Amino acid sequence: MRFSRNVIILTIWPILLLMSRQAEWVCTPVLPSLCALTLVFVFRSALLGLAGGALAGAVILAPSAWGSPLFLLNDLLLPALQSRWNLCVLMFTLIMGGFVGLLNGGGGISTLVNRLTAGAKHGSKRMEWVTYALGFGCFFDGLANSMLVGSTMRPVYDRTGSPRSRLAYIVDSTSSPVACLALLSTWIAYQLSMIKEGLNAAQIEANPYSMFLSSLPGNYYCWFTLILVAIVIHRRWNIISTASKRSDPNDDIPAATGVELAKSAQQQGAGLHTVWLPLLFMLIMLPTSLWWSGSQALHGGSGASDAQWFDTFAAADTALMLVFTGLSTCLVAALVYPRSAPVSYGKAFMGGMERMLAPALILVAAWALSSSLKQLDAGVWIGQLLSGTVPDWFLPGLIFLAAASISFLTGTSWGTMGIVIPLVIPLAASIGSPDAAVHSTVPSMIPSVIAAAFSGAVFGDHCSPISDTTIVSSLASGIEPFEHVRTQMPYALIAAGFALCPGFILAGVTEQLWPGLIAGLVGLVLLWFLLGKYNGKHGEDPKE
Repeated sequence: MRFSRNVIILTIWPILLLMSRQAEWVCTPVLPSLCALTLVFVFRSALLGLAGGALAGAVILAPSAWGSPLFLLNDLLLPALQSRWNLCVLMFTLIMGGFVGLLNGGGGISTLVNRLTAGAKHGSKRMEWVTYALGFGCFFDGLANSMLVGSTMRPVYDRTGSPRSRLAYIVDSTSSPVACLALLSTWIAYQLSMIKEGLNAAQIEANPYSMFLSSLPGNYYCWFTLILVAIVIHRRWNIISTASKRSDPNDDIPAATGVELAKSAQQQGAGLHTVWLPLLFMLIMLPTSLWWSGSQALHGGSGASDAQWFDTFAAADTALMLVFTGLSTCLVAALVYPRSAPVSYGKAFMGGMERMLAPALILVAAWALSSSLKQLDAGVWIGQLLSGTVPDWFLPGLIFLAAASISFLTGTSWGTMGIVIPLVIPLAASIGSPDAAVHSTVPSMIPSVIAAAFSGAVFGDHCSPISDTTIVSSLASGIEPFEHVRTQMPYALIAAGFALCPGFILAGVTEQLWPGLIAGLVGLVLLWFLLGKYNGKHGEDPKE
């Protein structure tokens, strides 16, 4: 049945594209995005969907349908690859993959987990806090976070009798949100690249990194999810009872033991310094290099004492400094790499880079799709379509809901960002009004729509049963993906509810991000007190 559906899609898709060359359809400017959405949903592949959408744009734009592949290569793909910014972003994506490979190959993270969980018996609440902290510590990659934390903490949860469903929830809810908010991770290059494409489409000269920083307070779903996880742990809150889903101590003993033995063999000679030294260096090196680069650009090396910090960071060569910081951090990680590790640092680094080849190809396909949308003036078309029909104050909320729907149906937050971000930035630029308080001419609505797209992409990804992070989090924690979605979705809906209202509604009304963040935090504090009263009446979790 699925094979027949795929054949039908592959047959109808080119026919519709060829028809679009003969007729001026109303939706022609966004037809590449619609094709990308359809292909991602049918084939469950962000790479195939984005590449198919780019090809659809080439079919529409090329002088002849037969020359569309050449047009895709020469007019859409090669110009994107010739961009200095894009090349630096591509390099940084691969370098960060190598850095993750070095941390995993050295075994320092596993040593950290073993030391935190040393002892015969621990309370389930303490182990949940350890899992929560590890989710923040592995900020450099969302998928690696889910895989590493879930597999290492699973045997510990079995020993303490904690339900694996709670492990999967904590792991999944501290992986993508942390990576989406992190100032340096495998996500940041892709996020900055999509912001850059949107700014180019809107013909706005602005630093993508400064735009990312401006949007951080408005990434409501990620912030509220991380806070809600802490509330769930502290208050021992179970929306859906997991009493019948507690791990059987005899369940899957061979698998759990095998994981622990493999890690023990890998950890011989691995000290904690193999993790905290590279991470500390990276956290110090990034702002330092950005500050130095911005100072050079503003004052030619004479210092930036008379400039605002925002201006200094905005003037920095962000792409180059990301690559420089990534290479420097990998060098430090290689210097402290344990000699007793079963894999050499060279193989670990190359293995990590190989793992990032698929995300790198997704990035290239997203660039090609964005180029086609820019040539079709998709942003202008959407702005004209929504002008006068959708209130400006509701735009961030609408984008949040749209991105969440796309991410849920396709199962990919990255693919959603690649489709949504290049479209919504020109839209916000066409209806927003410049804010004089901002240190640029960027319309004040743009940070709000960027944050809404990021939040919606992560929210839909959390609720989607076909998402890679959902599947990895559940399998690494030892439960079925459907069970994980069933127990996680109520918490995700609560965080999304706070993100939409008061979050993005206030962001649209005030054109500022902080009011929505503060109002949402107040709502979560009230929830914390209400849960305290509920637990006081009904008692704490007996397993605590």
